[in-house]
Amino acid sequence: MSSGCESAENARGRNRDARKSTYLPEDALTPSEYVVLYYLVERLAYAEIAERMFISVNTVKTHVASVYAKLGVNERRGAIERAHELGLLGDE
Repeated sequence: MSSGCESAENARGRNRDARKSTYLPEDALTPSEYVVLYYLVERLAYAEIAERMFISVNTVKTHVASVYAKLGVNERRGAIERAHELGLLGDE
């Protein structure tokens, strides 16, 4: 009989594999979200992104939250990794 921990580990592994294989259509991100994603990759602060895009910091935060949700992540590093996996950054 296996422990509950092993089952949880297996479930996490399956969820991770399923997430990696998920296809995100090119039009899933708006043009502004793509720009924000590129600036996230460049490690710009939200205020710097806002300044470059001529939008408010709150709008940047909204775009970032939307990008994270669409990519199924909850942090900048995860968004960058996921975008690379999906070829969204034109590097593949």
